[in-house]
Amino acid sequence: MANGWMLPLPLFADSSDEPVFMALGRAINRWEHIEFSLAQMYSLFVGDESLRKMREYGAPSIFRDRLAGLQHAAEAWFIKNPSQGHEGTFDKLTTAARGFSDRRNEFAHGLVLNVTEHIFWRVHLRLHAPDTERYLVVPALHTVRKYDRHWQPLFGYSSYELDILSERMSNLEGELDYLAFTIWPNAWLPPEQ
Repeated sequence: MANGWMLPLPLFADSSDEPVFMALGRAINRWEHIEFSLAQMYSLFVGDESLRKMREYGAPSIFRDRLAGLQHAAEAWFIKNPSQGHEGTFDKLTTAARGFSDRRNEFAHGLVLNVTEHIFWRVHLRLHAPDTERYLVVPALHTVRKYDRHWQPLFGYSSYELDILSERMSNLEGELDYLAFTIWPNAWLPPEQ
């Protein structure tokens, strides 16, 4: 999943806000599925197959701190249970999670706006029908770091881009779950009766 979290600026927008809000909800929900998979993995790395330690993973308030805790637990686990293949896969997947976290912060903290009157978007959305409303998730003006030095936005998401990100995050979730199942196959078996 090499840089699957990177998307260019959109070339068209939605003609109403409803599909944007629906896609935004799907994308935010998909991110929470990734966090759940990472929490399960944390619990397993610290030796808790009951998954009660998932709450420990969730204690830090920002993702980068949660990810650092997971990576620390994984490092200790891989020292005791060496597997370059699994460790390499884990590193690749956590790099992807960090990238998708950046996108999640953009769309979760962005604004759904009608950008029809915004000159930048009027010029940039060349494939959009003229004289129709254009809705995107864009950065709020007070988030200075989300604009370039010319005050052009660094991101914009229509429902199309949000659904692409949701699908790619779903793929990441599947890869995380597959790795966890591969490393700890017995953790996923139902208890014996």
